[in-house]
Amino acid sequence: MLSIIIPTFNRKEIVKETLKHLSRNRELREYAHEIIVVNDGEVELFDLENSFDGFKVKIVKNIKKGAAAARNFGAKLAIHEILLFVDDDILPADDSI
Repeated sequence: MLSIIIPTFNRKEIVKETLKHLSRNRELREYAHEIIVVNDGEVELFDLENSFDGFKVKIVKNIKKGAAAARNFGAKLAIHEILLFVDDDILPADDSI
């Protein structure tokens, strides 16, 4: 099992597209059951917490602390030992991971 961590800064629509692409990935659906989106900004992203094909999506805020702090915060919240960090604007192909 693995946890996916996505740091972002108020990029709701881009994160939404990234989540769609991740949810279509066959390998991830088998091994990942948690996605943590860490927003470094103030825009509300909580409506993205709906399930994306079996993934549990958790949205957390880490306001104005930077990308590295967002990654570290997401890692602390992860429930699985293996972590996959994905930038908010990465759109992986269905079989890329």
